[in-house]
Amino acid sequence: MFPIITWNVQGAGKDEFSRTFKEVCRVNKSEVVVIVEPRLSGIRASRIIRRLNFSHSHRIEARGFSGGIWLLWDGNLISVDVLFNHTQLMHVRLTKGNESFLFTAVYASPQEKWRRFCWKNIEALAEGISEPWLLAGDFNAVLAGHERKDRFGRNGTTNIHFRNCVVMSRLLEIDSAGSVYTWKGGGHQARLDRFLCNEAWRIKYPEAEALHLPRLCSDHRPILIRNNDNRPPKAQRPFRFQAAWLTHEEFASFVDSTWDRQCNSVEAIQKFIPAVHDWNKRVFGNILRRKKRLLARLAGIQRFLEQKPSIFLTKLEVVLRMELDQVLIQEELLWAQKLDANGCKKGIKIHHISMQPPSFVEGRTTWEPYWMNQINGKRMSLL
Repeated sequence: MFPIITWNVQGAGKDEFSRTFKEVCRVNKSEVVVIVEPRLSGIRASRIIRRLNFSHSHRIEARGFSGGIWLLWDGNLISVDVLFNHTQLMHVRLTKGNESFLFTAVYASPQEKWRRFCWKNIEALAEGISEPWLLAGDFNAVLAGHERKDRFGRNGTTNIHFRNCVVMSRLLEIDSAGSVYTWKGGGHQARLDRFLCNEAWRIKYPEAEALHLPRLCSDHRPILIRNNDNRPPKAQRPFRFQAAWLTHEEFASFVDSTWDRQCNSVEAIQKFIPAVHDWNKRVFGNILRRKKRLLARLAGIQRFLEQKPSIFLTKLEVVLRMELDQVLIQEELLWAQKLDANGCKKGIKIHHISMQPPSFVEGRTTWEPYWMNQINGKRMSLL
């Protein structure tokens, strides 16, 4: 079973979306991703998709600011045969080596009268399917009253038409882990996003589990399906100069106070390296661990808020999301350094501890370290 993510992103044109999306996919080793409600179409949609690090894609265009389904996959590992398109669902065959099954990506309309057409199409597909079949997406409906809760903590009601569709199509729920609710808005919470499968798929993948990931840049959680034993490995990384240090508000003052201007450049560097090593441990910290802690805190806060409202925790969630976005920027710099020995991609190069004599940098009178950004051909001193 290869990892698949489905996510109602509520707009793929947001500034933080691409960075957050790539991080979610990288951490969870996703080879296939379903994006629903991108609120983009045409040339803008194509431009955003090209940034998301997937070689292949197929989409059903959004209508204005509603609807839309994007399917993205790694063409080196996965092949996709598109079998049927509808405004509310995309039916394909996914193949990886000798592994193959049917897959339906769903974005059911928020309006009940149009949503029923989605149920009818699913039922029609089910009549002709006996092989393994997996469905995923935002169904905009719940199967039981306890899957929806209002701001006063009261349960909602079952969507009868959706439940009848699941029963008539002989679909099964896939075991899930994490928060009960996948969507939160206006004080209301509901499990609108899910994975469903038929009996043949469940027999083929008995260890598969759906994991409800933390909400990040959308009111909906991404949902990951994978085998229980499919855990991303922890990477061990040696100490090195990190371009991400330049984003820390205290780094400039640290260098100014640590750099020994009384000795030559070689001796100054030798003294500076252990000092910055210690600063990295005490102040800056490991980027990946900070990200992991922030995600864990966000998940815990969101679980608590599902049970009881809290103004303090709601405000804290906003602050932690901002911190996470900053950490993701820092991690992006870290990975860019790893990919390019000269620094960052996208036209930004960072030169490691470049020694410049006084004549090169106005206002400096001694040899000092400079980390120089070259942006659009312009050199700038950051220190």
